[in-house]
Amino acid sequence: KLDSPALPDRLHHKYYSNIPNPEVLFTASERAFIRNANASKREFRVLINPDRPPFSSFRDGELCGIFREIADKISQRSGLVFEFVRTADRHDYRRAAANGDIDLIFDLRHDYPNAEKLGYILTDPYFSAVISRLRQRNFSGKPRSVALVRDSDVASSAIQYGLDDMTPFYYDSNQEVIEAVRSGRQDLALVYTRTAEKAIMEDLFGTLEDEVVGGLATPYAIGVNKHC
Repeated sequence: KLDSPALPDRLHHKYYSNIPNPEVLFTASERAFIRNANASKREFRVLINPDRPPFSSFRDGELCGIFREIADKISQRSGLVFEFVRTADRHDYRRAAANGDIDLIFDLRHDYPNAEKLGYILTDPYFSAVISRLRQRNFSGKPRSVALVRDSDVASSAIQYGLDDMTPFYYDSNQEVIEAVRSGRQDLALVYTRTAEKAIMEDLFGTLEDEVVGGLATPYAIGVNKHC
């Protein structure tokens, strides 16, 4: 479908995935950094949110998703070695991000005040996650309530964008937010489009549908610890 939010990713994968990677041209100081890191057998501690499927989650004890794939590609092309720090949930992830002993956060929202507060320097955004409304197919009328993941990037983006007089209800995980809509407790949820698509594919009774919110997305960058 031409209006599918996943179309750019699909076209990129179809036409560019088999093109050999061009050589990365590092500066002299970058080459020296990589050489010294490898000589000292340094492993960089990497953090990625485990509660953002399908972008990132643990499956059979292994971190997977697009953020992991990007980290693996950077490791492969730079020669740097990454240690992926496992966290139990998004609360554990936030605690780890604030502890100061993480070298790289691969899914840090491109928000300078937030990065400064955590003690990280941001790269340019490399990925933007589109946000959708997830609701029941038979819902009609004006939505009065919206389910959001507490302290999430989606919630931050949605509040800045405006909630159109809807009352927000906060939950601790994406799964709880989806269940709030499925059960009818809330009229709709704001989640990433890929998260909504995954929920719809897993909905055996076909009760859910989604709609992309125009202009609402979260840009992601890599956060580099200032002391790294």
